[in-house]
Amino acid sequence: MDAATFKTEMRNHKEWLMGKTITMTLITSKGVRKYTFNTLKGFGKAVLAFEALGAGFGFVTVGNKYIIKPAKNFNEFTHRMNNGVWTNVHFSATTIK
Repeated sequence: MDAATFKTEMRNHKEWLMGKTITMTLITSKGVRKYTFNTLKGFGKAVLAFEALGAGFGFVTVGNKYIIKPAKNFNEFTHRMNNGVWTNVHFSATTIK
């Protein structure tokens, strides 16, 4: 998903992210690095920084202390967020096309 669409969807559904642990895996030609955020502000700043690198964004998983479920795209992410109680979400950002 391109950065503009990702930012718009996250802004429109920020209530889904409030109070959650947000993990973002950044994939570049130099390797893979995982970042964890407990605030929307920190997550938002990282999204802007990754966008500046030319990253595209994706959905990985949603989870709680009992289970982790895949969320491969925005539709699956939406379905999971509307039909479960999740404490953490995981996204990806990649500069590799």
